[in-house]
Amino acid sequence: MSFLANIRVESSMRGKMTLPNGCNIDCIYLSRSVTSPIGWLHAVRRPAHSPDPTQKKMYEFHEQSFLDMFANEVINSGEHFEVAAAAPSSHPFSERYKDVVLSNLSCIDISDRFNRIGESAASTVSSFDEFSGEFEYQPSSDENNFNSVLIIDDVLGRGNTALHIIQLLTKFGVPDHAKFLLAASLWPR
Repeated sequence: MSFLANIRVESSMRGKMTLPNGCNIDCIYLSRSVTSPIGWLHAVRRPAHSPDPTQKKMYEFHEQSFLDMFANEVINSGEHFEVAAAAPSSHPFSERYKDVVLSNLSCIDISDRFNRIGESAASTVSSFDEFSGEFEYQPSSDENNFNSVLIIDDVLGRGNTALHIIQLLTKFGVPDHAKFLLAASLWPR
């Protein structure tokens, strides 16, 4: 069995997610299976669940392959991105997914304009309203020039992080016609 079959990489790796406000966003992802090695990213975020140590070892062993596949999917998506954003995260692997994509794209990284001000994680809240004040955005007066935005996350859940980023960016001038694309390694079913 091939490595790709073991992680259950989807054939299309593209989809649409409905955000908590009812709007749809295009997504790029590697897998939807929480039982695959990449599913460990989901398990580690859920303290009530005990992550499988074997799954963790498999993830760690294949992490560079996951990072490379993720970067390739975003780079080969046919999309042009002017800016990229990743919300602050307490998970170190989140930064690695952002870095591998940005090292291969020529766009402005605005991730450092987002600052965590709360302590809740998107994966631990029950509604968007609980999460919407967890980080803030420091505008830089160039937002009205952002016509295409790549949002990078390690795991897609209910879309709380993406929606919060979109709302903050539009609040500070990103045009209504701007295209947003969400990229994440795992989108659990």
